[in-house]
Amino acid sequence: MATRLRIVLIAVVVALAAYTGAAWLIGSNVQTQLDRGEQQLQQSAPYLVLIHRDYHRGLFGATEEVTYGLKAPLGRLNPALSSGAAGAPFQLTLHNTIHHGPLPQLRTVALATVDTELVLPPALTVKLKGALGDRPPLAIHTSLGWLGGAKAQFSSPGFQMPLSSGGTLSYRGVSGSAEGTRNAASWTGHFTSGGFDAQGPRGSVGVGDVSLDANMQRAFDAIYVGNSRVSIATMDFRGASGAPFLMKGLSIGSASTTDGEYVNYDVRVGADQMSAGNFSFTHVVYAIRLLHLQGSSLASLTRALRQAQANIAPGSAAAAQASLAGAWNQYGVEILVHDPVIQIQSLAFAMPEGEFHLAASVAAHGIRREDLAGGMASLLALTQHLDVAADLKIDAALLSKLVGSTAQGPMLSAQLDSLEKQGYLKQDGAAWTAQLAFHGGKLTINGQPYPPVPSP
Repeated sequence: MATRLRIVLIAVVVALAAYTGAAWLIGSNVQTQLDRGEQQLQQSAPYLVLIHRDYHRGLFGATEEVTYGLKAPLGRLNPALSSGAAGAPFQLTLHNTIHHGPLPQLRTVALATVDTELVLPPALTVKLKGALGDRPPLAIHTSLGWLGGAKAQFSSPGFQMPLSSGGTLSYRGVSGSAEGTRNAASWTGHFTSGGFDAQGPRGSVGVGDVSLDANMQRAFDAIYVGNSRVSIATMDFRGASGAPFLMKGLSIGSASTTDGEYVNYDVRVGADQMSAGNFSFTHVVYAIRLLHLQGSSLASLTRALRQAQANIAPGSAAAAQASLAGAWNQYGVEILVHDPVIQIQSLAFAMPEGEFHLAASVAAHGIRREDLAGGMASLLALTQHLDVAADLKIDAALLSKLVGSTAQGPMLSAQLDSLEKQGYLKQDGAAWTAQLAFHGGKLTINGQPYPPVPSP
């Protein structure tokens, strides 16, 4: 019996020692992984400034506190959101409580779990104390996987609070989740919010239910392709005087793919209803395609623009513009010489008086690097390579409504009559149509040169 007891005790001691050693090694691995994630964040978000980072690692866990600032123009947020000092930059702090594996807190199997709380600037914390109580403004729970991936769930509670202007703010909370593979090679995300309402002496702002879904994969080491969609149920802006602005059923969708060495983008923005002033629109659509974008050049341009933004210093607007221009001159030209195509598949809306629709495509074939050497010569060379085609259709009653709503209505009506007589506008039933083409530096409308060629 004593022998068996010794064997059991030895096994327990060995197991505890093994678990303790594994936890220590895992803790070191977790810290390395978080360090790598911090570096990736700095590279992909140059508008963030790492002000302070403090990491303390123990045997079975660690704590981390990270403070970020924002670069211009985001850094010009209202100083009231910061420490309260005049001109002080906006800052926020993340406090992370980390539990190492193999069995973090003996609750789950993972490399580690991370519980994150957002710590707002003191002035804003005081303002939200009455509304939030002891609840954190944002809480995130992350599980780090053994193969380098991560899963996160986050939430922000709703609250209601008075505003210094005499109004009120009602915020209906946020929740969501995200999952990424090792080194963020791919990621998916889902986000929902009940929106918010703000009312004050100068008017009101309201945003209804918001949702976001995304499924993205990294391509060419610097850009992401995939599918994403943002939906906003309602947006309502009302001033103390004047007509309100209302939008319902807003959606923004994007689908991007790689095709060999090229990248293609499809973007669609739509709204079920929109009203502003005396105008009311329905079935608002803007759909555009960007095709045949050379992937490696686009990735290099993306990296260069990020680096240029990261190097922006206060008061260096001219240097920043020069840096951004240099990035475009180096890599943007490469995109142009690979025959990119822009297609406006649809720009359309409907009003009670009728419908408007525009479709167009823009391509630039055969551009050479020497054609874009700089100055006006580059612009002239570009126009010689442009191929543009556009189809326009607008119901006559709608055109009359739009023309009659401006102070220049009579003058515009006379110009439209002139365009019709010259054949630049054609009537198709109850609608007006025009077909535009630009090729070889020359513009034609409905097959006729524009401006008109003088009679001999």
